[in-house]
Amino acid sequence: MSQKTTHETLQVLSKSILNKLENRKFIEFNPSERNELQQALFSKLTKWVLTDADLTEKVRQTVAG
Repeated sequence: MSQKTTHETLQVLSKSILNKLENRKFIEFNPSERNELQQALFSKLTKWVLTDADLTEKVRQTVAG
């Protein structure tokens, strides 16, 4: 089984982080804002975590340039 980092896995990670923080009472928020918070966390993660596709593109640019 191949494990790759994709935008979908980062979405799942965002959801998991929010669930763990909420379950441990580190954060509290209105449930109607969950999707907005999850998207905001996902946006932050995509700036710091490269997906396999991002890494491949970066390597291609480096080799070509």
